[in-house]
Amino acid sequence: MTGEPEPEDRRAQITRGAAAVLSRQGYDATSMKEIADEIGVSSGLLHYYFGTKEDLLTEVVRLQHDELIQEWRRAMAEEGAPLERVAAGMRRASDKFRSDPQFWHLQFDMYAIGLRTPRLRKRLRAMVRDLVQQIAEEVRRVTEEVPMPMPVPPEDIALAIAGAVDGIALLATVTDDDGQGAYRALLALVLSFTALGMMSAGREVGAEHFMALLYGSPGPPTASG
Repeated sequence: MTGEPEPEDRRAQITRGAAAVLSRQGYDATSMKEIADEIGVSSGLLHYYFGTKEDLLTEVVRLQHDELIQEWRRAMAEEGAPLERVAAGMRRASDKFRSDPQFWHLQFDMYAIGLRTPRLRKRLRAMVRDLVQQIAEEVRRVTEEVPMPMPVPPEDIALAIAGAVDGIALLATVTDDDGQGAYRALLALVLSFTALGMMSAGREVGAEHFMALLYGSPGPPTASG
């Protein structure tokens, strides 16, 4: 026993260290040597595990992507009713933009690089498809309790939500806006779509409860049925 970490453990350690450096300094302003120096490995080892800075960025974004999915699913798992689950999931995205803007900056870098690099575009496509599938599964869970107000495939709804979440983050970053008003507007649209399904099934949705969910206060449930 040498006490040295296994290759997969070492790779994970490097990825987390690189995530901290890239988040603090930004992708363009950081070299592989700076990353290696800060996390205490040789440049050769860094290149051995990841090849290029683009490959390292891809792994960092994949790690952050997986962690966000886990956070998102935990937030919704704490809620039972459809409207509450929708609100919890959408609010998690809004909170992530407010608390960790560098997460989005690195993701945008990954999008830009992936679009012009065929090799990395395959990995980017896989991450996006995974995100859409995760959201689509949650849409299906909601529709088990709430009928869809119109025949829209869950995957289309999921892609629209994912695109809107990323789009708000991108435009808010460009305009130096905190994005909270736009995310609340998106939440209002998704809540309204869900509430329409509930009402079409004869289930009332109280205005006070709707507004409480929209503005982040649980409030007393006023839906019935």
